[in-house]
Parts: sequence; C-alpha cells; structure tokens
Amino acid sequence: NLNREHIHPDCRMHYIITNGGEAPNIVPDKAQVYYYLRHPNPTILKDLLKRTLAAAEGAAMGTGTTVKYSYVSGTYPVLRNDHLAYMAQRNFEKVGGVMLTDEEKAYVNELCRNAGEKGEVDFSKFEKVLPLKEYSIGGGGSDDTGDVSQVVPLCRVQTCVSPLTSHTWHFASISGTTIGTKAMLNAAKTIYLTFIELYKNPKELKKIREEWESVQGKDYKHQCLVGNEPPALEYFYNKAKKSQK
Repeated sequence: NLNREHIHPDCRMHYIITNGGEAPNIVPDKAQVYYYLRHPNPTILKDLLKRTLAAAEGAAMGTGTTVKYSYVSGTYPVLRNDHLAYMAQRNFEKVGGVMLTDEEKAYVNELCRNAGEKGEVDFSKFEKVLPLKEYSIGGGGSDDTGDVSQVVPLCRVQTCVSPLTSHTWHFASISGTTIGTKAMLNAAKTIYLTFIELYKNPKELKKIREEWESVQGKDYKHQCLVGNEPPALEYFYNKAKKSQK
C-alpha cells in the first residue's frame, strides 16, 4: 500500500491472505499471502517485483520475523502479429457476429436489469464485428498466451458473449447458455477458416513468420520472465478440488 504513490499507474497488485493464523487473540507462528503483480511492460513489472519483495523484507524486519517467497509463475504480454490478425479479421467478418433469438435477448435484458443497468441493451455489440483498428488492445485481461506468442506467431479471436463486465455471476450465467455456445462456434469457425487459408497459402505463412522474427529477432531465445518453475498445475488443481467439496 505504501508503494502506490511511487509505481506506474498501470501497475496492479492483487492479493489474498491464504493463511492468517488460527485465532484473533493469538500471534500466529506464520502467515502467508498470495500476490498477483501485473503490468503490460515486463521491465516495469520486474521493478514492481523488486519493490514488493523489499516491502516484505521491511515488514519482516519491523516485526522481528523472517520472510520466504516463491514464484508461482510469470508470463509475458502478448506479442502482436498484425499480418495474422488481419487475416483472422477477414475470416471473422465472413462468419459474422452473434445473432440472438427473442428469447435470448429477453434473458440478457433481464440479467442486465438485475445488474443495475438502465435502459434497453444495445444488441449491436453482439451482432457487429468491429474493425480491427477500433478494437482496444489495452485491456486488463491476463492469461499465459503471452508466453506462447513469444515463441510462435499468435493472434486471438474474441466474440461478444455479454454486454456486462466479466468476473460476475451475470457474465458466467450468459456464457453458460446458448449465447455462449454461439459465440464459441463463431470463434471456432473463424480459427478454422484462418487455418485453411494458411494451409492453402504458404506465402502468407512465411509473411507472418517474417513479421514475428522482425519483432522478436532470429536469434531470440525464450527465458522465463521470473524464476524457472514449471506451470502451477498442481496449485490450481488443488484449488478446484477444494471448491468442489
């Protein structure tokens, strides 16, 4: 919290206390906290990591304790490939947007009202395929496809499932309906058509590779962003088992 005034405004620090002790009136013998540190620029992210570790060391010194830490994972931002992206965009426009039935629209309207939205839903967000230049690439989503893009050319296809923000039960509810299925199929068709085009046109594949190498460099050797740990599959597997119980 003390670092907030001294870090880049696009930095994000999310955390939960995974072990805070057994009782309020007993000083715990140990405590544990789990952090996500995020920024689009790896250099700024590494500086944020140094600050976070320094804060942990400072807290340990102030309480007469010691601190240990480990890296769960560290992922790179997505490396753009415009040639591949525009090819996928052309195929996306052939497939078109997500067309909803009256029953599906009624369901979306009801969920939006439940979420506190006023007025009717703009369903053109579902039906229209946005031009690539109009699509914002500065979103705050996070996943591990950035690492994939560092070693092979990559692009992503995104379709509209909900006019509401993600990380809500409303969004999850819509995703689990026929609306989510339609959006998934649209993305799958777009990817399929793009693969076929690449298979039939090796020259296009070469251009995509050349663009990727011009940005990444022919002698590029991938290294983990932080640490050298294997994927945290066991961590997420254990979390899933606990949630099922």
